[in-house]
Amino acid sequence: MSLRKLGMACLLSVLLTSASWGASPLEDATRILENSTSFHWGKDCLVWVVHYPEALVGPWVEADAISRGYTPSQKEEYLRSFKEQLRIGQAEPFLVTVYHFGPKPLSLSPLSENLLMIPERGEVLAPLSYEDKLDQPISGVVQGLVFFPKQEDGFVLSLKGLGVYREQRFAFKGFSSVGGISSDDAGEAKQRIVELPPVETETVLTSSGGKVEVPVEKPKPDKVEKEPETVKVPPVETEPPAWLGPGPVLTKKPESVERPEVSSGDSMAVSVDLSESVISEGSFTAADLEMSRDSLVEAFLACWADGDTSAMYEMLAPSSRGDKEAFSKKANGSPLRWCLGDGYKLRWLEGDRVKVSVAQKLVLIRVLQSEVLSVVSEEGRLWIVW
Repeated sequence: MSLRKLGMACLLSVLLTSASWGASPLEDATRILENSTSFHWGKDCLVWVVHYPEALVGPWVEADAISRGYTPSQKEEYLRSFKEQLRIGQAEPFLVTVYHFGPKPLSLSPLSENLLMIPERGEVLAPLSYEDKLDQPISGVVQGLVFFPKQEDGFVLSLKGLGVYREQRFAFKGFSSVGGISSDDAGEAKQRIVELPPVETETVLTSSGGKVEVPVEKPKPDKVEKEPETVKVPPVETEPPAWLGPGPVLTKKPESVERPEVSSGDSMAVSVDLSESVISEGSFTAADLEMSRDSLVEAFLACWADGDTSAMYEMLAPSSRGDKEAFSKKANGSPLRWCLGDGYKLRWLEGDRVKVSVAQKLVLIRVLQSEVLSVVSEEGRLWIVW
């Protein structure tokens, strides 16, 4: 072989190797998800289950961090929060989606008895926990997270109640060494001999003089009993899930309104001074007070979205402050930390309390998360209590 041909062969080998190594984090995450998805048809329904293996966490978080522009420290905090939400390393998390299109709602209740894990070694296991909506009558599309005990070996999930087979098993590549439909319901066809009851016959003479046996015709009843009327089950409204990719956020991120830039040095100025003219005694109105409350809460949430826990801590009521380091850990570990930038919804409750709701995007599902804050007056100012 000439040196030129040898060089071309080496270059081609390097290019092919580089191509296999050059998969993006999103491509890696998608490949893992495709191997971790299993589905089955039932009567008037389709059920698919997604397993979240630990190997999915790295590429998924990396892809999300790239799209959102996280810094290395933000990505590390996001990774920690992500693993806590899905209990990665502590349990086996699954996303169960049921699409039911029949006339009557589907019931899988109790799911703790109808959805079981069959490990490669050991006894059949019930779920550790799951979302309550999977126990309610299902119409349309319903999604919920289900957690099973952590496994080191292969497993499958067995689901009953889909109306076709006694049970159907969901297998996942790389994790399932046993699977398939229950042997009681499907598999190799078996020959069976069925004995039918004897039919009463009578002898009839034919026109040619022969005889033939014909079944005796039983008299028909005069009245046909009406079938009992079926009780119509009213359709059950289930909460429509935001699923499979991006869905509408609860509120759009404000474009024209500039949020105050707050740092730990000047955060005290954001806490509204009650002695000032806006809300000083005898001069403030309910509208002024509500605007002041909203401004304080929005500034607090803006600092939260930026991860500025020092500024957040300075906005807390002095009587409610605890250890600053513990507060920072709690704020950075909350799911709201990573969702506020996509929009949020405020709903004022009784007693100057406000509920902050966001839609948290996990893998193939959006989960509603919320926190309740309070606005209190201390030392002539408005403060946050969380």
